[in-house]
Amino acid sequence: MKASFLQSILANRLAVLAITAVIGVLVARMIHDMMSTHDRKKRPLLMVSVANISILALIWASESAFQKSGWLPSAIAWLPQEWYLPASLVLVVISLIRKSPTSAWLNTFAALFVAGVLMGPHFTSPAALARSESMSVMTLDVDHWTAGAKPVADLIVSQKPTVFCLQESGVDGGVKGKPLTDLQKSLPAYHVIHEGQMTIGSTLAIDRVSSTTLTTGPADSPALVAAVHSKFHTVNVVDFWLVPCDTKRAVSDPSGYFKKFTQDRDTQAKALLGVDKGLRGLSIVCGDFNGPPQVSGSKLLTAKLADAFEQSGNGYGYTTPAKMPYVRTDRVLMSKDLTAQEVSNPAWSSSTHLPVLAQIQLPAK
Repeated sequence: MKASFLQSILANRLAVLAITAVIGVLVARMIHDMMSTHDRKKRPLLMVSVANISILALIWASESAFQKSGWLPSAIAWLPQEWYLPASLVLVVISLIRKSPTSAWLNTFAALFVAGVLMGPHFTSPAALARSESMSVMTLDVDHWTAGAKPVADLIVSQKPTVFCLQESGVDGGVKGKPLTDLQKSLPAYHVIHEGQMTIGSTLAIDRVSSTTLTTGPADSPALVAAVHSKFHTVNVVDFWLVPCDTKRAVSDPSGYFKKFTQDRDTQAKALLGVDKGLRGLSIVCGDFNGPPQVSGSKLLTAKLADAFEQSGNGYGYTTPAKMPYVRTDRVLMSKDLTAQEVSNPAWSSSTHLPVLAQIQLPAK
């Protein structure tokens, strides 16, 4: 079989789903037929094991081949896939106790598949680059100043980013006092601009470029754009926020809700790309995606912009919830003429999100 023909089959979304379903059915039937009369007690365990693998294969096919085909892939992407890891490990233990090697192998493969593929691990070493300018960028959703401005200021002082982008950093005068004013007083080395729920700060000279409301999103959460001037380059920094999933509505009407939800996020992503497309030169896009990388909207952005974590991150890069994270909602994207040299998630406990700190290499002069 020619490689091009095989690639054309795998590129067909319907073919991938059909192949996944057929393999699941055939494997289940094969195991069922292989079982002898005295092994009937092991059949339920084997069937559960095959069902476990089939579900994981369906999730993988939906995320990798059907991302833009409607509401179902978007809904599946919201499943906490980490739940399948302990379930698979429990099935491995039960298989060993019941002395069922077939089930043990199936569920060991399932556990490795979840941890090594679906959960999206990355293991990279820092990029080896020629000497050039670099810029450290940090993004953080401060969750409406849950703990006030001081922990945020302390984090910025300790990590020393060249540029920071904050989301859900609302205006002064509310029940939290004046966190923006307090933040700026605590960070005299930073030039700060603010609009609605978005804040950008930089130790380098900074100019406001624009503020664009992303269609279908709230007016107080625009895509805020600033021009940061380094020694040899001007870098456009965009701070943004995508609409989150409404769990109650998703449960009550999954097909109707996720259909609209997918359209809304794709519309926001296209609007953000329109903002970025209008920017000339180098761009860094920071924000709270309010969902994992597989969710609608994300794919449109990462098709045009590079994900710093996927380029140079290690581990899973989860950012929410901060105390026990299992979703990578906060990301740093960049134009493809930039290179992420290192990406980390500094320890943080004063918000529901962990920060993302990316060391980004600018082109040589």
